[in-house]
Amino acid sequence: MSASDNSEMTERQKREKEYYNEFANQFDVSKHPIDLAPIEGPMSGKEFRPWNSYWAIYGMAIENFKPGNRLLDFGTGPGDNAFRFATIGYEVEGFDISDANISIAKKIFESRGMKGNFQVSFAETLPYADDHFDIIVGVDILHHVDIPKSIKECRRVLKTGGKAFFREPVEVPLLDTIRNTKLVKLFAPK
Repeated sequence: MSASDNSEMTERQKREKEYYNEFANQFDVSKHPIDLAPIEGPMSGKEFRPWNSYWAIYGMAIENFKPGNRLLDFGTGPGDNAFRFATIGYEVEGFDISDANISIAKKIFESRGMKGNFQVSFAETLPYADDHFDIIVGVDILHHVDIPKSIKECRRVLKTGGKAFFREPVEVPLLDTIRNTKLVKLFAPK
């Protein structure tokens, strides 16, 4: 099943593809800076934000990096995260259900002189060989996919001993309320 073949898509996949193609069409690569602080801070040893789940996921990628490692950016979107992972040093491949997002990811890498391989695909049927990746990272993606099928595919394409990390948007109302008070921000502004 190909993500470009709408006839075999589930209703959820059709909605996701339509939504993200529409979203991507409003994206201007030339006006889109990519914030590298979440990888530059930890890599330089100057700044860490372990309470920030985005910084934490990049931290895991940094801690597990080895030269020559292949990383799958699971649901790459417009390629921001893939670019950060490539900046760490990974050989990055990514997929997304949206052809427009894949086009943007390719443009981001081309315009910045980076190498990456991106293709349109479903999370539930990945177009990669068995045991292909050393690490898989997904940021804000699992709530968009059929989790059991997608995790089965991750296991298939992940090398023995490889690692997969996923970050999902989860709110903790009490802790988030405390963390965002003026007093806490006074002592820990970032």
